[in-house]
Amino acid sequence: MNNTGAVDLSDEVKSRSHAGAAEKIVNLPGADLARELMHLSPGFAQDVLGALPTDARERAISAAPADVARQWQRNSLYDPGTVGRMMEPVVAAFAPEREVGAIIEELRELVTRALITYIYVVDPEGQLLGIVTMRDLLFSGRERKLEDVMLRGAFALHAAMPVQDAMKLVLDRHYPAYPVCDENGVLLGLVRGQAMFEEQAFEITAQVGTMVGVEKDERHATSLKPGVKPGRP
Repeated sequence: MNNTGAVDLSDEVKSRSHAGAAEKIVNLPGADLARELMHLSPGFAQDVLGALPTDARERAISAAPADVARQWQRNSLYDPGTVGRMMEPVVAAFAPEREVGAIIEELRELVTRALITYIYVVDPEGQLLGIVTMRDLLFSGRERKLEDVMLRGAFALHAAMPVQDAMKLVLDRHYPAYPVCDENGVLLGLVRGQAMFEEQAFEITAQVGTMVGVEKDERHATSLKPGVKPGRP
């Protein structure tokens, strides 16, 4: 598929309901199927995955990068409308004893394939201990350990929390991304502020549409891009 055709298909998929999007891409080869799903917002991608037949879903998961495939499978455990349904993989998670200089070197490769906003510090069980902003990382001595520069008690969302409740908690924070943990504090993924705003805007639009006779699963190609300002969790 040429680039122009891929862009046109992605735009069409985004404008459909999850069932309509699944119908549009169901016959694609695994790599193309995974690529189209990765172009969607995480929550919508999860809905589309759920609408695909088992063979197509397995084809997409097998062709996706390992971290994305694991995240799709993890997200599927959560109910629609919850934060856990719209998580992205955590790419930059490291142990507290790692040195700043070594992390910076690893990030040179990681930032070529993922948008990294914060460094997440986790223990061997995966519990979130703190975060490091990119600024703090770059301005710290290379021999310092992450545990010495991390922000402890970082704000996090719970995976089982409804998006509406999460929106109330982040209303005054405006961070670009939020870590998502389970009830034991284990880091499961991250959710972007813009993705939550877009999901909420779609739900509001769907509710209004229902009142005027538009089906709730009809999607609109116009996306909301709010001013999500970077900050320190």
